[in-house]
Amino acid sequence: MIYTVVVLVSQIFLLCRGETFRSILLKIEKIRSLIPEHARIMALTATATERLRKDASRLIGLRNEIVVAISPCKDNIMYVVVESDGIEKIFEPLATKLLQKQASYPRTLIYCRSFADCSIVYSFFKIYLQKNAAGTTLPDIPGFRLVDMYMSCTNPEVKEKIGQLFVIDSPLRVVIATTAFGLGIDCPDVRHVISFGLPSDIESYVQETGQAGRDSFPALATLITKKTSSRFFNKTVKDYAINQTVCRRDLLFSHFDNYSRTYQGPLCLCCDLCQQICKCTQCHTQHSLYSIIQ
Repeated sequence: MIYTVVVLVSQIFLLCRGETFRSILLKIEKIRSLIPEHARIMALTATATERLRKDASRLIGLRNEIVVAISPCKDNIMYVVVESDGIEKIFEPLATKLLQKQASYPRTLIYCRSFADCSIVYSFFKIYLQKNAAGTTLPDIPGFRLVDMYMSCTNPEVKEKIGQLFVIDSPLRVVIATTAFGLGIDCPDVRHVISFGLPSDIESYVQETGQAGRDSFPALATLITKKTSSRFFNKTVKDYAINQTVCRRDLLFSHFDNYSRTYQGPLCLCCDLCQQICKCTQCHTQHSLYSIIQ
């Protein structure tokens, strides 16, 4: 009897970051040398650029691999980049609408780059809501909060509760989180993903924005850049952030296998740059997406 051994390597894009993860891949290559030649090896990830895929294949020791690649582009997401003028100016309009709409406000996910940023943004929302609630605020306990915070150091029970509340009909409307949020959490109706600060790489950004609009309805992905945040990030991310001429969707997904432009909706719902040349005459009236960003 002949047995087939299958080695499954998941989340390849995570394993290719930095020397620590590369050392893990090199260990996988050593394991590969102990496995019979006929054994099948499968490496899976939802997000990997062509460069990253080739790098991972080399590190794992894949030979004559068959590549099945589908572009991660989702036509229902609009892409926007704005420069930060400070936390208050950036988030006060959102907090005001949240206070007005309360539990009917569209679900929003704010990704921060550090524990410190997470805490600062969360504190802003908490103080703003308390200061301006005028007796309409909900109790400040899990299950009733409009805003909550999720980090890797958050109590596991609190993490689980936030994950549950964000996928059901609940008052929780805004989650401020590090990238710890999203691993194993599927929230189908997130309407707005805000990335506060540049991600370390383009794969991370596509992973973050992919949390938006999983129910196929219109959604928004906003990247908020900070003046002091660009020098530590790779060229691909910086080029995307400063771009003012090329459609953001086309530029973002040009780094991934098998991308070809299939977007056929109104230009004003493609990206903020395409919006500037849109001639549909209904940009601010009939597209419900604008109720999120205005």
